[in-house]
Amino acid sequence: MDKKKKKDSNRRVSIAIIGTCLILFAAYLFLAGTGKDVIVSNISLEGNLTDKMVNGSKDCPVSSTGIRLCELPPEQREREELKDRLNDELLSKQNATDDTDPYAPVKKPSQEIAISATSSVRLKVAIPGSDHAMLVAEDLKNVYGITDVYWSPPNLYDIKYDSAKTSVDGILSRDIFKKYNASVVSSK
Repeated sequence: MDKKKKKDSNRRVSIAIIGTCLILFAAYLFLAGTGKDVIVSNISLEGNLTDKMVNGSKDCPVSSTGIRLCELPPEQREREELKDRLNDELLSKQNATDDTDPYAPVKKPSQEIAISATSSVRLKVAIPGSDHAMLVAEDLKNVYGITDVYWSPPNLYDIKYDSAKTSVDGILSRDIFKKYNASVVSSK
């Protein structure tokens, strides 16, 4: 009987050791899997730290006003990029060529056509955010007599218009200004 008890005891010890090894192996695999992500992210951070500084890079984009965008804080950089993008969109829409579309943006006059003296007005418009800037600009471009519309963040619009075709009062009477109040900052 002693041999039988000894065999059972040895079997239990063997099973306990094998079970413990399996648990430790599973824990090792689990921790090795999560540790691998940490190592990968450390390598990528280390790679970014050893590269050249972004501010000193030759690939730093420059805004239309000549400001190096990589040297600006993120909020100001976003404003400059948005301003450039919106002004580019306005310019491209003003140079449209589809004469059959009644909603086509204002086209720049050719050099051969004699036009009357242009006037300009700067409006301050109560838009809730920069994403509404294009709505106002699009509406203004459809006014008969307006030749150019430039938006400056956060809420200023420089508008060039033909004083023989429209006036400041005509511009301010647009429906868009019933929704977003506008006031004249300056007029030339």
